Amino acid sequence: VRREVEILRRMSALEGAAGAVVRLREACEDAEGVHLVMELCEGGELFDRIFARSHYTERAAAKIGRTIAQVVQLCHDNGVMHRDLKPENFLFAGKEEDSPLKAIDFGLSVYFEPGERFTEVVGSGIYMAPEVLMRSYGPEADVWSAGVILYILLCGVPPFWGGACLSSLLLSSPSSA
Repeated sequence: VRREVEILRRMSALEGAAGAVVRLREACEDAEGVHLVMELCEGGELFDRIFARSHYTERAAAKIGRTIAQVVQLCHDNGVMHRDLKPENFLFAGKEEDSPLKAIDFGLSVYFEPGERFTEVVGSGIYMAPEVLMRSYGPEADVWSAGVILYILLCGVPPFWGGACLSSLLLSSPSSA
């Protein structure tokens, strides 16, 4: 949690992050744990809007995709890999259709150095890059996840379904040996 707080503080304080990353207002620790106070985003998750619409037009998907790409670039330019990009981790600031989209949940995020490889399998199933399952990945894994989100925006369904396909990938990855 401390790393999440540190990364969220850093990301939300950056110039240009105001429209794309949720603002951390305060972090408090007590005997029960760490409590994060963030800006209120009343518009709900991107996931819920996709579900309600079934899919987006190319123009609307491009606008959302641009915001997601800005988040990825902002993170990577500052040595942060999100590692859990998915529609559930993007909230709309307000209920209006054109409300700003903001990235949330930096709980799996890590700092990285150029060329550094990671081996920990983290993230959410259908959004994981093959390199994550192969236990050798870097920031390009976030780009893959962004691409999966864009596909879902346009088509209304994931490019890969879980079930047997995902199970066979997980079972054949070096980590399962």
